[in-house]
Amino acid sequence: MYYGVNLFFRKKKVINAPKKFNAQTIFVVNHASAFLDPWVIAELQRPILFFLARGDIFKAWLKPITWAAHMIPIYRTKENGADSAEKNQIVFQEVYRLLRKKKSILIFGEGYTDDVFIRSLKPLKKGPARIGFGAMEACNWQEDIKIQCSGINYADPNEFRSDVLIANADPIHLIDYKESYLANPTKTILELTLKISDNLQSQLTYLENPNLTELHNHIQSITKKGIAHNESDRSIPLEQRWKYSQKLASTINKRYSEENSSWQDLKTSLQKYFESLQQLGIKDQWVLNYAAGKKTHFAIRLIALLVGLPLFIIGCFHHLIPYLFLKRFTEKTFKRRVFWSGIKLTLGYLVLAAFNIALCLFVNAYFDIIATWILWLYIIFIIPLIGLFTYQYAIYAKDFFKLLRIKTPLLASLHQQRENCVNLMQETVKMN
Repeated sequence: MYYGVNLFFRKKKVINAPKKFNAQTIFVVNHASAFLDPWVIAELQRPILFFLARGDIFKAWLKPITWAAHMIPIYRTKENGADSAEKNQIVFQEVYRLLRKKKSILIFGEGYTDDVFIRSLKPLKKGPARIGFGAMEACNWQEDIKIQCSGINYADPNEFRSDVLIANADPIHLIDYKESYLANPTKTILELTLKISDNLQSQLTYLENPNLTELHNHIQSITKKGIAHNESDRSIPLEQRWKYSQKLASTINKRYSEENSSWQDLKTSLQKYFESLQQLGIKDQWVLNYAAGKKTHFAIRLIALLVGLPLFIIGCFHHLIPYLFLKRFTEKTFKRRVFWSGIKLTLGYLVLAAFNIALCLFVNAYFDIIATWILWLYIIFIIPLIGLFTYQYAIYAKDFFKLLRIKTPLLASLHQQRENCVNLMQETVKMN
């Protein structure tokens, strides 16, 4: 899964990373992308984690998998019935035991994932604070149990080869709250929950109105300074682009108004421009290249496609059948798109591995091409890289044929639309 996560994302960055495997920490994390979130935190950070997950997925036949994946059920009355509170008491005792053994717990503080990716944060539950203080009481306040907020900032969790940045706030040492908690547990839990919420917000690109995520992405796409997928200047360090996206979100939070006609004009103009790009299959960068007078160099692109074609064919041989099967299975089985990337990452690596192990061993047994140990090195290390090349080649070829069909007057018209958006941004957002 570490290999899979690192292939899925083009650029990755962890800020203020926890340094210990046995961190004895409750990590409170935003829940932006369902199944993808736990893999990202677990594989890109050091601590050994156990995950609190919704209890209705814990079927008897899944027990070996949930146990191996360090998953712990948490029950809710709505999904799991009236005895959920009693079941959770047993679960909490296991959580306290793990924390005493210096292991760490991951909790998604929001409780659920939205169907559409947003750059925001829903109200947090009091669970992390209650579990933390329960663990301190269980060890008679003898352990240094901490709560640490980790913000996952995706460029786009639904897109392969996008970027991700994890930002960690400073840990909160629960022992510092001992006197306050013993004096008034209810008040202290509420105060700590508010602090956790503030800490987590500070580690994210946070929009007070999540419905403005599209506006935020459009502005980032025009400036190329943010973390919008495929619309960023990747020569700018990822952390710097993330800070720009935070600054932009803060500006929108302070200045945006539904009654302000300038904001509404900007919002409408950006929406129309990007809808035009999507309908025509044109990228914003191509419009910029046209305005800058950059040549497309079709001859060089064609030579690159011809040179890479043999490797692309080999990649299709290894990946096309399992990819098409997995894509169809995932999108038919899981109706909520927010689950697709995590399912494809998890099952995809297994399906691709099983298919290619069987394929390579069968072909090699029949034709006796290379030594078995060399074949295994090829399966483990080379085939995934060929798959990555095949994906990039397919995009490159698709763009090549699109560029062949684009007429100059169309780019000129789009550039005029774009310039109008830029002028409106400068007048309205007033941000460098």
